[in-house]
Amino acid sequence: MTRIGLERVMDPGEACVAALAIHRGHSVITDDRAARSLLRAEHPGLPLFTTLEMIKHWSEAQCVTPEKLREVFWRMRQGANFVPSQKLPHWNWWRAVTGG
Repeated sequence: MTRIGLERVMDPGEACVAALAIHRGHSVITDDRAARSLLRAEHPGLPLFTTLEMIKHWSEAQCVTPEKLREVFWRMRQGANFVPSQKLPHWNWWRAVTGG
């Protein structure tokens, strides 16, 4: 699937990233439900991750303190208006770290 085909579900930038990942054998990080569904259906072997999965992995690998995690999430909320969907994996973890 090309970038143009992906743009029917994703915004152009996200479609470009997904197309590169598909053609180069890389992973995709997206929280968009429609994009994840399309990529799972069209490219079942493509590694897909959410933002929370990546941050959780990073925090565990680097032994990040809860205080630092709260700061990271606060900055993500302030700078990028990031509030994860309750339907995403690790939402309960995010809620426990941030207080919801």
